[in-house]
Amino acid sequence: MTGNERTAIERMRRSGLSYQEIADNLAIRKEAVRSYCRNHNINPDVDAIHDKDVCPICGKPLKEYSGRGRRRRFCSDHCRMEWWKNHPSEKGHDITRIRVYRCAECGKLFRGYGSAERKYCSHECYISHRFGNGA
Repeated sequence: MTGNERTAIERMRRSGLSYQEIADNLAIRKEAVRSYCRNHNINPDVDAIHDKDVCPICGKPLKEYSGRGRRRRFCSDHCRMEWWKNHPSEKGHDITRIRVYRCAECGKLFRGYGSAERKYCSHECYISHRFGNGA
């Protein structure tokens, strides 16, 4: 690891970036960043983390962190699902396996990851197709 990389790691970590974000920016392994930060006691500044106390979708403040378990990232399930729907590449799935389907009920094109037998773009279309529009 070069001196410039060490300086960049310290600066980015203190500004609140995660080990993975730093590793991606510098094209080095996440474990190398993590061990360097832990060995040199480099932690994010409290002020830099403050922006992470709001939901990235709606901007609402998150519930106070109790110090146990993982810190909240979203204020609700709705915001969590919305964020993951808009960031499929960050799920760790192989992007080449995302397929385009046509909904059997409304005819709309939609993208999905997984089974080649998907038929509906939403649960509402499934219910409508299965039980008719009067359900």
